[in-house]
Amino acid sequence: MGRAEQWGSRGVSAEELVARHRALPKVDYELMRRETDEFFGTEDRIGDGDDPWERTRG
Repeated sequence: MGRAEQWGSRGVSAEELVARHRALPKVDYELMRRETDEFFGTEDRIGDGDDPWERTRG
């Protein structure tokens, strides 16, 4: 089923998209990083920051 069929031919309003986005489960990035490190190791990691989503520029 494509997006048009899923949401109807009229599309989705911005308000509906925001409501759907807010209803998504929260991500525990610290847990995700720990699990990833356990599985893949840490040798190839590019950054060492605690917050992988932190922006360093602009």
